Amino acid sequence: MLFSFFREIGLSEKETDSLLDKNPTLISTSLDRLRARVLALQSVGINDCALYRLVIKYPNVLIAEEIDSVISFVRDDLEGKVKPSQLERLFSAKETRFLLGFDQKVKLLLHHEIPHEKIAHVLNNVNLIRAIGGKSVEEIERTIAFLKPYHGIELIVRRPAILNYDLDSQLIPKIQFLEELSGGDKEATGTVLRKLPAILSYRLEHMEGHVECLRSYAGLSDPEIFKIILVFPSVMSASKERKLRPRTEFLKQCGLNSSDIFKFLTRAPLFLGLSFKDNLAHKLGFLVKIGYEYRTKELAVAMGAVTRTSCENMQKVIGLFLSYGLSCEDIFAMSKKHPQILQYNPRSLEEKMEYLIEEIGREVSELLIFPAFLGYKLDDRIKHSMATGGNYAISHQGQSHNSLQESLKLVMMYRMFNEILLGMCFWHASKPLPVESGDRIFMSGCVTKNSSSKESKILTKTGQVYIVYMGKRQHPDVELLTRTHHQMLATVLGSEETSKDSMVYSYKHGFSGFAAKMTEAQAHQLSKLPGVVHVTRNQFYKPQTTRSWDYLGLSSNGSPSNLLHKSKRGNGVIIGLLDTGIWPELEVFNDEGLGPIPSRWKGVCESGESFDGEKACNRKLIGARYFIRGLEAAYGQPYNSTQNDDVLSPRDSSGHGTHTSSIAGGSFVANASYHGLGLGTVRGGAPAARLAMYKVCWRLYDAGVCADADVLKAFDEAIRDGVDVLSVSLAADIPLYSEVDQRSSISIGSFHAVAKGITVVCAAGNAGPRTETVQNTAPWILTVAASTVDRSFPTPILLGNNQTIMGQAMFTGEKEVAGTLIYPEVSDLMVSRNCESLSSNDDWMAGKVVLCFASEYNQSMLDDAIESVKDGGAKGVIVARSPRDYLYSYATHFPCVQVSYETGTQILYYIRSTSNPQVMLRPSRTHIGKPVSTNVAYFSSRGPSSNAPAILKPDIAAPGVKILAAIPPFDQPTTGAFAFLSGTSMATPHVSGIVALLKSLYPDWSSAAIKSAIVTTALTADQSGGSIFAEGEPPKLADPFDFGGGIVNPNSAADPGLVYDMDTEDYVQYLCAMGYNDSAILQLTEHPIVCPSKQPSILDVNLPSITIPSLKKPTTLTRTVTNVGPVNSKYKAIVEFASGINISVRPETLSFNSRTKTISFSVTISSAHNVNAGYYFGSLTWTDGMHVVRSPISVRTEVGESFL
Repeated sequence: MLFSFFREIGLSEKETDSLLDKNPTLISTSLDRLRARVLALQSVGINDCALYRLVIKYPNVLIAEEIDSVISFVRDDLEGKVKPSQLERLFSAKETRFLLGFDQKVKLLLHHEIPHEKIAHVLNNVNLIRAIGGKSVEEIERTIAFLKPYHGIELIVRRPAILNYDLDSQLIPKIQFLEELSGGDKEATGTVLRKLPAILSYRLEHMEGHVECLRSYAGLSDPEIFKIILVFPSVMSASKERKLRPRTEFLKQCGLNSSDIFKFLTRAPLFLGLSFKDNLAHKLGFLVKIGYEYRTKELAVAMGAVTRTSCENMQKVIGLFLSYGLSCEDIFAMSKKHPQILQYNPRSLEEKMEYLIEEIGREVSELLIFPAFLGYKLDDRIKHSMATGGNYAISHQGQSHNSLQESLKLVMMYRMFNEILLGMCFWHASKPLPVESGDRIFMSGCVTKNSSSKESKILTKTGQVYIVYMGKRQHPDVELLTRTHHQMLATVLGSEETSKDSMVYSYKHGFSGFAAKMTEAQAHQLSKLPGVVHVTRNQFYKPQTTRSWDYLGLSSNGSPSNLLHKSKRGNGVIIGLLDTGIWPELEVFNDEGLGPIPSRWKGVCESGESFDGEKACNRKLIGARYFIRGLEAAYGQPYNSTQNDDVLSPRDSSGHGTHTSSIAGGSFVANASYHGLGLGTVRGGAPAARLAMYKVCWRLYDAGVCADADVLKAFDEAIRDGVDVLSVSLAADIPLYSEVDQRSSISIGSFHAVAKGITVVCAAGNAGPRTETVQNTAPWILTVAASTVDRSFPTPILLGNNQTIMGQAMFTGEKEVAGTLIYPEVSDLMVSRNCESLSSNDDWMAGKVVLCFASEYNQSMLDDAIESVKDGGAKGVIVARSPRDYLYSYATHFPCVQVSYETGTQILYYIRSTSNPQVMLRPSRTHIGKPVSTNVAYFSSRGPSSNAPAILKPDIAAPGVKILAAIPPFDQPTTGAFAFLSGTSMATPHVSGIVALLKSLYPDWSSAAIKSAIVTTALTADQSGGSIFAEGEPPKLADPFDFGGGIVNPNSAADPGLVYDMDTEDYVQYLCAMGYNDSAILQLTEHPIVCPSKQPSILDVNLPSITIPSLKKPTTLTRTVTNVGPVNSKYKAIVEFASGINISVRPETLSFNSRTKTISFSVTISSAHNVNAGYYFGSLTWTDGMHVVRSPISVRTEVGESFL
């Protein structure tokens, strides 16, 4: 029985033998007592691996009587809130005396007013043996009494580790030292301790050494040193050799005496703690650049004023002033008058500048007179002053605005003249510029037109297209930005004329930058210029290529309460598409019944080959642009549209863009079909929404090619134009670039779009069913997988033995096809003839129907083979392959019928059973509803994400297989105005249309809220209630890596109950959690970022899903939900998960009311698995009885090093 008992704990027979050998007392202990102890340990969270470890190392834990009272106290009085890991360490004590009186000692802490709700926090952050078990009640009482005058209870709560220290040898000497330094001021000493409780962790010798350093090097007295410590206790943690002495010496060299140094350090104590290389050196460089002389009091004063701001913030402020036409000398003069101006918040400063200069027409030069005016609050002081003071608003010493204007004209003229002669200073949001430390500080802040070398003046034939990214747009004047871009390029290429010839695009709306032709050396030279975030070579993307809306519950004849009707069919929303163009004359783009174009629309309808912009656009298609300069520059010659069967205009020549546009927002067209298949009404998901096409993909080499520079320019223009949704059915190849990598234009462009309130929907890619192939994985993107709908095209196969078999096809012939059925039999000594091996030279196929077996999933090879069968004169072909819902790409009058391997084998048996096998293939028909199930498409790319596996991708699945939608009327080999296409490209506009409906219904919802509503309400079961499978080898039950939250469920998304909301700051926290450095993150953000010193957990990103790719120990993460349903709501948590994964949620109930709209909760996940395993899947659902808010959970256990 004992062996069975220990086996339950996890011990092997050998381990049990050894344990009983060394601890014979266990043999004489009753089994009931042992089981009771195990249950008691489990009741306080010591389970599985922890219990195993404890028993193996400290078997006494099963019999020691002292443990019972501790367990009882922790479980009952402390409500089990002490971490199991803490208790495991406590119970691991070799001497059980450490357990005696544990409850009394903890109650003593409670008696001394440590709040009951904080006691678990205290106990979870101390060494329980050293702080509690190893001390007597009297020792703990003395410690608390000693700390009381210094706000001891608050200190203990803020830094429980204080209880670990010995009172006589550690606490008393350190605190007395500080008190003596303060002149006996206990209150001030307590303030220092409250500000930095960690100061008590420093050795006394360390503290004494720092004080002596400030005495001897800075000449400060003890009271002065204590005042500095009082302001900035962290001075005690700064290195004496690397910070205190060099910084003090610097201040002395600037001409400061000990009195000046004391004043400086009390005002700017952070100066002693900042890194020189990463912070101070850059700030010194900025100050010297704008005109401060090195080693002067003026420089020291200015340095003190900017210590609390970041380098990026300071650079942005300077860049902002420069973008408004102020010179470096002007900024220097302003800073001397008001040093704090360089540490102002750039966003707030920009708002004030925009108001003063752009809204009410003040001159920039007025700021030179009284720069402190910019320190006033915009609404409280500035606007009020303008409203009441008129001409005297920005005045100083009695001078009015009007009296200054004339005298300042000379200043402005001089500035313009200076720009013409010397060139522009380019300051934009970017990484800090390189600065050398030491006596000389170099900074290439201003670039003159004469600075380029001979090599850079010549654009060689080997030049390629590079994208120069400069971050956030710093000035509203797009013409000024364009000139700035040309001037910057001219500094490298040697002349403005060469610059104009080489410039491909100027990005000036959503962000700042340009694309241009240059050599690699020139690109490298440009990357070194101030204001340039990064320079990258042009990359390329590829396009990712009725019933679906009814299937999704958005029938136009459906309930008045469905999302389509509630949102007025998406009226007023503008959907932009980055694609292959559009065919505007199609009926599906008619504007019947639509009102005026939204007044906020700033876009254009651009004319080009076979595209008259004035006639092409209407109230449905309100904008159309095309972008090809990036592709042409990379290609090295003008695009030959005739040779590539394309047109240099927004017109679509491939059908991809027309198809996706009609899916997203096409108008109603009745009686649409493909030669009778799929007959019904075709429309878009948001038929009242407006469309804007941004053509970025071209038919180069008879394939879809989309240049990085063109894609980025399309994002830039779409942001300016005023779109609400961007549908991007494009994806790059695996491996992926990171979100902050300069080559990831979709990530960068979409980040700027989302920051402006635009929801970006992207294709997951068509590289499935292999894992880790999902693309467009940034968390601010809504990534879409492809699924099937409940529609099939059964095609009867009548064999000569009167047996009828059903296959799948898109055979649109008017009558059946009959003939001899043949299979390419070969000798057993030869390689079998699979479908892919068939050739048009196989003359045995002529006049017959061919049966073949596909060897692998390679759709293009199979399509080529079927073409060969057709060209070889065959009447038709039956293809046996593993089950998947993908039919022959070109649905024509040539019958290509798909069957399973099993069915194909039955047909082969029939062929072999007769000397004259015959077959008849009848035309396909359309079947809707049962028994057709929903599957994730074979080709749809799968997760987990290869660059951020903790971020669930894809987010959602939508119909993307055999989607009937509009195409250009000349499209070949299909004909007519409608065709079936498949791909995540088709799934993406489905979600884009749904997003448009949600945007119309909830215009104030963020992109994250919309994404959350879609993910948490998705269907995880078929419409009929059956399971959803993922096509593959073999098919399997779909999991979150196949379809994210599930199949999109638009009507439920319109009433999600709760949403997991995020904004730009949350995405920045994600980037910090990914470990990207501040300068890399700055490439995306609109303001400088300093990631926390302690790297945030990526698991805490507020996503509507939970993915833990490496669970090594119990892990707790947090989420925050916002109530968007009934004001007074109560939600309860429901957790579903596979065996061996334990999940707890705290709190388990969320109660919302008029005052409580947002609530955070924690989720703790642990695993009982003791080997590295694959992913296990489950869910966390919040429900109030009406709403079901489901978050998918994916967990992979790793107990040691993985060798995969």
